[in-house]
Amino acid sequence: MQVLIKSGLVQPEIQKWILCAKNSSGEIEYYQTAWQLTDNSTIEREFGALERIHDNYPKYLLTTDSFTQNRNGVKHLNVFNWLLGTNEKQE
Repeated sequence: MQVLIKSGLVQPEIQKWILCAKNSSGEIEYYQTAWQLTDNSTIEREFGALERIHDNYPKYLLTTDSFTQNRNGVKHLNVFNWLLGTNEKQE
Protein backbone atom coordinates (compact mmCIF):
# COMPACT_ATOMS: atom_id res chain seq x y z
CA MET A 1 0.00 0.00 0.00
CA GLN A 2 1.31 3.39 -0.95
CA VAL A 3 0.49 5.57 1.99
CA LEU A 4 -0.48 9.13 1.32
CA ILE A 5 -1.37 10.16 4.80
CA LYS A 6 -3.98 12.73 5.54
CA SER A 7 -5.76 12.93 8.82
CA GLY A 8 -8.80 14.87 9.71
CA LEU A 9 -10.62 15.82 12.85
CA VAL A 10 -14.13 14.46 12.31
CA GLN A 11 -15.42 14.88 15.86
CA PRO A 12 -13.78 17.97 17.40
CA GLU A 13 -15.65 17.58 20.70
CA ILE A 14 -13.83 14.29 21.46
CA GLN A 15 -10.70 14.73 19.32
CA LYS A 16 -11.50 11.84 16.94
CA TRP A 17 -9.03 11.53 14.05
CA ILE A 18 -9.33 9.41 10.90
CA LEU A 19 -6.41 8.32 8.71
CA CYS A 20 -7.00 8.68 4.99
CA ALA A 21 -4.58 6.62 2.86
CA LYS A 22 -4.21 5.70 -0.80
CA ASN A 23 -3.88 1.98 -1.54
CA SER A 24 -1.65 0.45 -4.24
CA SER A 25 -4.39 1.09 -6.84
CA GLY A 26 -4.45 4.77 -5.94
CA GLU A 27 -7.87 4.55 -4.31
CA ILE A 28 -8.64 6.20 -0.99
CA GLU A 29 -9.23 4.14 2.16
CA TYR A 30 -10.17 5.40 5.62
CA TYR A 31 -8.83 3.90 8.86
CA GLN A 32 -9.94 4.38 12.44
CA THR A 33 -8.17 2.67 15.34
CA ALA A 34 -9.32 1.77 18.84
CA TRP A 35 -7.97 -0.57 21.49
CA GLN A 36 -11.21 -2.53 22.08
CA LEU A 37 -14.93 -2.10 21.61
CA THR A 38 -15.87 -2.80 25.21
CA ASP A 39 -19.23 -1.06 25.54
CA ASN A 40 -21.99 0.53 23.49
CA SER A 41 -20.68 4.08 23.87
CA THR A 42 -17.26 3.01 22.52
CA ILE A 43 -18.88 1.14 19.63
CA GLU A 44 -21.01 4.17 18.74
CA ARG A 45 -18.05 6.57 18.97
CA GLU A 46 -15.65 4.46 16.88
CA PHE A 47 -18.06 3.35 14.15
CA GLY A 48 -19.77 6.75 14.20
CA ALA A 49 -16.57 8.58 13.28
CA LEU A 50 -16.35 6.61 10.02
CA GLU A 51 -20.11 6.62 9.36
CA ARG A 52 -20.03 10.43 9.29
CA ILE A 53 -17.89 10.30 6.13
CA HIS A 54 -20.39 10.27 3.29
CA ASP A 55 -18.58 8.84 0.29
CA ASN A 56 -18.15 5.38 -1.18
CA TYR A 57 -14.51 4.73 -0.29
CA PRO A 58 -13.72 1.72 1.94
CA LYS A 59 -13.71 2.38 5.68
CA TYR A 60 -11.93 0.17 8.23
CA LEU A 61 -12.02 0.07 12.01
CA LEU A 62 -8.91 -1.64 13.43
CA THR A 63 -9.02 -3.00 17.01
CA THR A 64 -7.41 -5.70 19.12
CA ASP A 65 -10.76 -7.50 19.42
CA SER A 66 -10.70 -11.10 18.21
CA PHE A 67 -14.43 -11.03 17.40
CA THR A 68 -15.12 -8.43 14.70
CA GLN A 69 -18.36 -6.97 13.41
CA ASN A 70 -19.17 -4.85 10.37
CA ARG A 71 -21.66 -2.01 10.51
CA ASN A 72 -23.16 0.27 7.85
CA GLY A 73 -20.38 -0.47 5.36
CA VAL A 74 -17.56 -0.05 7.90
CA LYS A 75 -15.32 -3.14 8.07
CA HIS A 76 -14.11 -4.07 11.56
CA LEU A 77 -10.76 -5.87 11.43
CA ASN A 78 -8.37 -7.27 14.02
CA VAL A 79 -5.32 -4.99 13.88
CA PHE A 80 -2.80 -7.82 14.40
CA ASN A 81 -4.24 -9.89 11.56
CA TRP A 82 -4.37 -6.76 9.41
CA LEU A 83 -0.69 -6.01 10.09
CA LEU A 84 0.26 -9.60 9.24
CA GLY A 85 -1.85 -9.53 6.08
CA THR A 86 -4.07 -12.41 7.21
CA ASN A 87 -7.33 -10.40 7.14
CA GLU A 88 -9.33 -10.32 3.95
CA LYS A 89 -11.02 -7.00 3.24
CA GLN A 90 -14.32 -8.54 2.25
CA GLU A 91 -17.80 -7.11 1.95
